[in-house]
Amino acid sequence: MNEKLIVPKGIRYISQWQDFKLDDYPHIMNKQIPGCGFTEWCLVNGENIILCSPRRILLQNKFDQHQGEVFLVMNNQEEKFSPDKDLSRGLNIENSLKKKDLSLPENVKTEINLVDLVDETEEVDKNVYQELRNNIREYIISRKISKQPCKILVTYDSFGLVKDILYSLGYFFEFRVIIDEFQSIFVDSRFKPSTEIKFLSYLDGVQKVCYVSATPMMKEYLSMMPEFKDLPYYELDWETDQPERISKPNLKVRYTRSVTEAAKNIIIPYKEGKFDVKYVKRQGQPQAIESKEAVIYVNSVNNIISIIKKFDLKPEEVNILCSNTIDNANKVKNKLGQGFSIGRVPLRGEQHKMFTFCTRTVYLGADFYSTTARTFIISDANIETLAVDISLDLPQILGRQRLEDNPWKNSAEFYYKPLALKNRTDREEFDNLIATKDATTQGAIKNYETIAENSPDTLDVLIGGYADLIKVNNYRKDYLSLKPIHEEYVDSVGNVIKRTIWIPTVNNLVRVSELRAFEIQQVDYKDRFNVFSNLDSSLGLDTENQEVRDFLLDYQNLTKLYDKLKYLCNLDFQGKLTSILLAQVSEKHFQEYFTILGSERIRALGYDVSLLNRELGLLTFDTTELLEKVYSTFLPGNRYTSVDIKQMLSIIYDEVGYGKTPIATDLEDWFEIKRVQINTKVSRGVYKRDKGFEIISKKGARNDLSY
Repeated sequence: MNEKLIVPKGIRYISQWQDFKLDDYPHIMNKQIPGCGFTEWCLVNGENIILCSPRRILLQNKFDQHQGEVFLVMNNQEEKFSPDKDLSRGLNIENSLKKKDLSLPENVKTEINLVDLVDETEEVDKNVYQELRNNIREYIISRKISKQPCKILVTYDSFGLVKDILYSLGYFFEFRVIIDEFQSIFVDSRFKPSTEIKFLSYLDGVQKVCYVSATPMMKEYLSMMPEFKDLPYYELDWETDQPERISKPNLKVRYTRSVTEAAKNIIIPYKEGKFDVKYVKRQGQPQAIESKEAVIYVNSVNNIISIIKKFDLKPEEVNILCSNTIDNANKVKNKLGQGFSIGRVPLRGEQHKMFTFCTRTVYLGADFYSTTARTFIISDANIETLAVDISLDLPQILGRQRLEDNPWKNSAEFYYKPLALKNRTDREEFDNLIATKDATTQGAIKNYETIAENSPDTLDVLIGGYADLIKVNNYRKDYLSLKPIHEEYVDSVGNVIKRTIWIPTVNNLVRVSELRAFEIQQVDYKDRFNVFSNLDSSLGLDTENQEVRDFLLDYQNLTKLYDKLKYLCNLDFQGKLTSILLAQVSEKHFQEYFTILGSERIRALGYDVSLLNRELGLLTFDTTELLEKVYSTFLPGNRYTSVDIKQMLSIIYDEVGYGKTPIATDLEDWFEIKRVQINTKVSRGVYKRDKGFEIISKKGARNDLSY
């Protein structure tokens, strides 16, 4: 069931909507827009609420805003894993296909404790449990005495603990459960898959539960999950009664060659005092407002540390917002010095630092109350953890600045690096890998069912073996998981006994997250044109983005630097070459040609790159970047067709601004190579033979390159 709920005219925040209420059965709520006050409504309404969030930093932010009214569950054992860490297991198709089969290790344990068998978090200490139970009980009693509703804030990871405590106290069924930013269940399964599936098991059978988000996982993926596919789906409609409530973001989109290059474009103007200025009317008078604060979203603690070191930023200039794990805390302190530490989201009215760096842990739900901060997002599709999901992450980030007084509230700059040719994966190869993992998973489940029917006494041994295999394989070869079934029974003397049994199942969360990761990296960021197409479909079409799409469609079909320069000069002559279009050009020095020399001078020099570089004082070519790209693209032991070599070199030459038409034998400058014949698949079962080269080894690279 899909139903739109029309938000009445004049309502900006959910707490203003007197008739708004949630159903008493499991359902999905699509808020449509971040910052509509849904979470705040949950914390101030008259119901008893368990608010589940994927991030502790977000709950801490809400707790700080409602101290004395809400109970925050702090389980320091839960944050063993971080949503902003670099994944060791990734969507690496080639490695997955080449892995050797992993059979049951010889030293597998046959006598094991099946409690918390596949949970990434450690079992909660009994003393910690009892203290938490006592504190929750005291909080509930005090709220009941004062006739106030109870609001318990807890992460997904610790929900099972809270549910167990409330159930034992007899209070659980008095609460409504809100799963905030529920798309994170899918996203987080990339780095803690068994914890997420266990979280869903604790929600199984809970009636008063609402899965809410402004950017829910797409319906095509929800339909793959038994837990979600049949749930009623509600959408808040803010546009029908009052269209002006929906404002399209002002997003400036810029191509970048690296995270460092993007950071330089952001940081240097601030350091030099060249602040962006907007003119607004205050008390009837025009007033110039300078942006002296930058909030920079880049999902890598390592990258943030590198940026801070490279641009010599000081502790008083920097607020680092990431998962507050021991690993991250030590990394920040050890690599940056004692003055640096992981910070927190400033409250309303508190001072903000010039630079705030945010990892994925702050993408969701954090409220920033800066009056002048600008938003910057850096995304590199070639590194999985650095790729911003345009459909899910970007709208969330754009909703983080809350104050209407901030002239940059609804605007941002998005720096992106599309997928390099060497990182592309064939769709058929990916589909085959998924099919193989599906078949392996079903084989393991069928094996369990056979043993359960014929030799049930050996099931514990089998489950123990599966548990070890899951830890060894880490979902590289299958989607096998162990699902906890929580049971209660009365023994012969009347004691109520709780137990958890484990059965093999398909971890659909991991499967869906891998499908989505492939779409993000291989489709959404395939090239610059795809990036803009996805931006338009996700954030709404606008004239500026449509012009960029048209430009990229023509520009990326040109292969020679001469033709590209001529095309750009023609646009400039017609007044169509804007700074936004020029920002999409990746060819080295092209922007300098137009900003320093101008189109007339480019024409006068016959679109000749060597003459243009000489004019700019670039007399010789710096080979450092060229060598780096060549050596990372072409690997000894691999074979490449001549056509592929020319294509790959053309991209590299364009990226570094090396003004030469590539030929396959250029590889001789850097490698020992030999001619070979290569079988290339044309279609299923049909191959053709192409000429090509095998790379034997590196050799001393030439250092006399010039135009």
